[in-house]
Amino acid sequence: MERKRYAGVRRPHEEPLETVETGPGGEEQVVVQQFALGTWLNNQKSRRSKLTPGQLAQLAEHGVEWA
Repeated sequence: MERKRYAGVRRPHEEPLETVETGPGGEEQVVVQQFALGTWLNNQKSRRSKLTPGQLAQLAEHGVEWA
């Protein structure tokens, strides 16, 4: 599946996030969790006056129109 290349996501949107965790015996396993991307992006927008110019620039690099 090809990824969409824009930042227009709705608030309920979640993205799968894969992380590698090491168990007590040293074995590694991939854990998939859901990240509430829409909620996070909405929170950034509502608090944008508190974001640094660098943070706003990073969001703009990823296609966030209001950044």
